[in-house]
Amino acid sequence: MKKNLLILLFLTQLFVFSAAQTTIYHTDKDVVFREAIDQFQKEKYNTAQKLFEQAYEGYPDNSELKSLSQFYIAQCAVRLFNADAEFLTTKFIADNPNSARVNEAWFSLGGYFYTLKKWKACIDTYDKVKIYSLTEEDKAELHFKKGYSHFMKKEFDAAKVAFFEIKDKQTKYTPPAQYYYGHIHYQEENYQTALNEFITLSDDETFGPIAPYYIVQIYYMQRKYQEIIDFAPGIIDNVTEKRLAEVARITAEAYFKLERYEEAITYFERYTEAASSPANEAVYQLAYAYYKTTQYEKAIPYFERISVNEGELGQNASYYLASCYLENEDKENARKAFASAMRGDADPMIKQDAMFNYALMTFEVGGDPFNDAVQAFETFIETYPESKRINEARRLLIQAYLGSRNYRKALESIDRVENKNDELKEAYQRIAFNRGIELFNVQQFPEAAEMFKNATKYSGYNNQREAKALYWLGESKYRQGSYADAVSAFQNFKQAPIAHTVEEYKLVNYNMGYSYYKMNRYSEAVKLLRQFTTESAATVDNSYISDSYLRIADCYFMQKNYFQAIDFYQRSLDAQTSSADYALLQKGICLGLAKKELDKISILRELTADYPNSVYADDAYYEIAQEYLKLQDSPQAIETLVALYNKYPQSEYAGKALVQIGLLHYNADNNQEAIKYYKLAVTNFNGTEEARNALLGLKNIYVDLGQINEYSAFVDGLDGNVPRLTINEKDSLTYLAAEKLYMTAKCEEAKPAFSRYISEYPSGSYLLKAHFYGGDCHYQAREYDEALEFFAYVLAQPQNMYTEQALLGSARMEFSRKNFSNAITHYQKLTQLSSSEGNLKEAKKSVMQSYYQLGDFSEALKAAKEVLEISGLTIEEKREAAFIKARALQETGREMLALEAYAEVSDEVLSYQGAESKYRVIEILFAQGKIDEAEKEILAFSNRSTSHEYWIARSFITWAEIFSARENYFQAIETLQSIINYYEDPEDGILEMAKSKKKEIEKLKDAEGSEKPDESMEVNIESKTE
Repeated sequence: MKKNLLILLFLTQLFVFSAAQTTIYHTDKDVVFREAIDQFQKEKYNTAQKLFEQAYEGYPDNSELKSLSQFYIAQCAVRLFNADAEFLTTKFIADNPNSARVNEAWFSLGGYFYTLKKWKACIDTYDKVKIYSLTEEDKAELHFKKGYSHFMKKEFDAAKVAFFEIKDKQTKYTPPAQYYYGHIHYQEENYQTALNEFITLSDDETFGPIAPYYIVQIYYMQRKYQEIIDFAPGIIDNVTEKRLAEVARITAEAYFKLERYEEAITYFERYTEAASSPANEAVYQLAYAYYKTTQYEKAIPYFERISVNEGELGQNASYYLASCYLENEDKENARKAFASAMRGDADPMIKQDAMFNYALMTFEVGGDPFNDAVQAFETFIETYPESKRINEARRLLIQAYLGSRNYRKALESIDRVENKNDELKEAYQRIAFNRGIELFNVQQFPEAAEMFKNATKYSGYNNQREAKALYWLGESKYRQGSYADAVSAFQNFKQAPIAHTVEEYKLVNYNMGYSYYKMNRYSEAVKLLRQFTTESAATVDNSYISDSYLRIADCYFMQKNYFQAIDFYQRSLDAQTSSADYALLQKGICLGLAKKELDKISILRELTADYPNSVYADDAYYEIAQEYLKLQDSPQAIETLVALYNKYPQSEYAGKALVQIGLLHYNADNNQEAIKYYKLAVTNFNGTEEARNALLGLKNIYVDLGQINEYSAFVDGLDGNVPRLTINEKDSLTYLAAEKLYMTAKCEEAKPAFSRYISEYPSGSYLLKAHFYGGDCHYQAREYDEALEFFAYVLAQPQNMYTEQALLGSARMEFSRKNFSNAITHYQKLTQLSSSEGNLKEAKKSVMQSYYQLGDFSEALKAAKEVLEISGLTIEEKREAAFIKARALQETGREMLALEAYAEVSDEVLSYQGAESKYRVIEILFAQGKIDEAEKEILAFSNRSTSHEYWIARSFITWAEIFSARENYFQAIETLQSIINYYEDPEDGILEMAKSKKKEIEKLKDAEGSEKPDESMEVNIESKTE
């Protein structure tokens, strides 16, 4: 405005002057100058500048119009922001130092630098302006732009001085000056000064929308929470979307600080909805507000979100999270939250209280697989011996010992206490007994026996448990084969005053009777077993009674009391014994010994008819044949022996049967039939006594027939290893010397003796025996390479009396050396020829185990099914076969069938198979996406007693994955942390799995909760102030 007035004034003067001197000013230069002025007024600075340059050239030096033209040339350059504006302006000033236009030139050049954001140049130029000669409006402009330049150069003190000059005046620059003056004081935490400016700006068109944000922030910084809640709710519905979260949070925190939690929740909820990534402190405060208003379910997810952070906030969040869970009666999750809180170090009082409550919750919840409660109470007592809760902690520690399901660790903890009080001694007794049962169930009988002994160490606390410990000590000793020790323990049990009141009492006579039976003390065995069948028939399962009858009968048999034996074998049969085939065979043998041959034949015929696949069927046929021989009924004897050979060619009686058939035909002058069967015996049972006897029989027949050449031809055609009839005396003496050493248990001396015999007599008559006995000596010495070599010779011969034992020994050696393929070969051959029930069971079980170890799950499945069909399996054997069946089903892709099979095995988790099966159930359910069902199984697993921490830990890792799938990262991390803190075995891979999974979940948590910087309150008003 000022510039336009100056131009008008100049033109007026020029008009008056030109009227007086027409001849002077009516030149071309004047016309050009006037046109230049006109173009400048119209802001056509390019055109004006060119015209001013023409005028400048036409005017004489030192003329006023020439100076004026130079001024306007520079002003045009300034307004065009030409690069030479500074040069033209400074040149004008230099050429015309006394011109009235110099001040104006500096002023306009300062504005030029301001617009180009050349802050230092702007400041330096404005410093050359004589402010007193400026209009009020130009003064305001200079102060603002100079102040703003200082502000942009972060020279805030100088900026404040400049802004202060105009902030209280009425100019267009006053509002922005107030804003920046207030903003600088806000940054410098001079909040009251800043507040005054922003309150003044509240009604300003430009800054009115911005000022309330500063006002709210300043009240917050001044902790004027009442002023905030008086002011902020009135503006919050009108704030920009960008500022909503900020104002809502401040308002919420004001209500929070005034403990008006209901109102705080309203604004915290608005904040969390509006914020792209809510700040941790605000989330914590919202959770706490929910907590204080008893809205625990709403508080939990927010506390969980914060509790995974380190520091005071995370520790506090974990602590209150635990309180929320307790209010909801969720002690398991409260336990985890206390665990998180006790790991924090920010607040020692929270740490102490959390540690105590963690131990308490672990104790109360139960399912303490890693002995957490015991360790936590021990740590608390050690760390805080002066705590007011120390006595309570000691009392609870004893209860934790008693409640621990990790009996091994609990005992280790109690053992560390030097002076045990009565409570600890009673706890020790109980835990030692439970540990003994646990070990017994997994067939660790020596260790179980030691635990049962320990359970009797402190007497007088629980007499019933002490009596039980004596009983199970006897059971453990029996399973070890220490029968005398078993009897001693059982006798001590019976002598306990309270013994008759415990469940085990009804079986003690049965077990003692068995122990005496194993020691061949048949009279004591009979007495106890008969007492058992009389006193306990109504209280025990019938299988015990039938089995007792069977053992009583065996005792009478060994005492040659055959009529009593017959009676009890029949009682066993009447009681439907599971060993009916054995009972029939033994009854038949006793009848024969009692001179009741026909009754014997009848009973054994019943066996062969009803149990053709019995391991005793070939025995029955052989015994029947012997009775017919006694009755001189050769045709029936021959028929029976032929049936024996045809039906059971692998039987140990097969060779004997052929020799007897040959002899019977020879005695009946049926020489050709005799020759036929003798030859079968020689060729099929090469190297055995039967082959030798058959060869002798053949010789006699051929001699009788005068066919010596035929006999010689037959003998010459035999394998070189077939022994000849003429036995070299030295051969015999050498072998017998070695055999004597073997029979007197001098294997170390026998081994070289047998080797020497084999070397010196490669076609000796006793090669078969020498190889078997020599192999057995090496086997007993665990010299498996040599034993296998010796047994290989035996197995290369036709089936003989040593084949079964050589197969069994070879199979066991290969299995123990993990040569499972070789073991399978031997065991499968054993199943084809063995008549021993025990050997058949071992063979089928070992084939199953070998296929399983080889990872051949299809064959393992077939083998497991065969094992499960065996009668008389122990609980442990059934469990193992069922487990391998389940595992094979899973590995062959039949998961639903595997799930059913695992579920059956996992009914108990004391055994390794049961514990792994429970985990496999969890694993399959989780893989199927049935995470709720999987979680139920995990909880059930953790609440059951097991010593197999590996599988418990695996299930907990899966539990963490379930929490993670639900995006409950707090619970996931805490579950893994409990493993990392308390799992002890550093070598089995569990700790690595837990740590790896924890890192993985922490990344997920961080990705979800990554925070963005808070939105800045700085406002860009440059365009509005220019």
